[in-house]
Amino acid sequence: TDMSIIPDLAIDEESNDDLTEWTLTLREDATFNNIDQTVMAEDVVSTFETMDDPDTGAAGMDEFGGIESVEVVDDFRVRFNLVDPTADYPAYLSRGFGNVLPKQVIEDDFESISNEDYGSGPFNIVDYTIGETFQMEANENYYLTDGEGNDLPLIDTLYLDVLPDANTRTTSIQNGSID
Repeated sequence: TDMSIIPDLAIDEESNDDLTEWTLTLREDATFNNIDQTVMAEDVVSTFETMDDPDTGAAGMDEFGGIESVEVVDDFRVRFNLVDPTADYPAYLSRGFGNVLPKQVIEDDFESISNEDYGSGPFNIVDYTIGETFQMEANENYYLTDGEGNDLPLIDTLYLDVLPDANTRTTSIQNGSID
């Protein structure tokens, strides 16, 4: 409610004095959806190096400011070395394009990311039609709880209709076909 960042995959951050290095500590209980693998610092490094590769054409890389390099500190700590000082760099990383992928998938089966769910979030994608609908089910292995200690997410299934046209969205809300 106060627009502060709530820790999720990264549970702690620390910067150097001139704010050009940010070291993030990852939670140790996060696993990738649909594969039995813990999310580790090497996955973060591989993801950001791939997004920063001009041949990859990753959307949104400019959202993360000027990254000089990303490096593994240890299994669950990763350091972002920045071109310029950035006082609120963790806020940059909380934007929507920072989805971490497994290093092994990036290296061995990169094409699969277009139709496989490798996230570590609260939902698994179980069905989708590009540009139309998504059906997601609760991730049984999701690591966060609410304020009372209840496992998240609190709903079992989520449906998302993609409505790119603003008039269609407005009409659909007004007539009650979506909420």
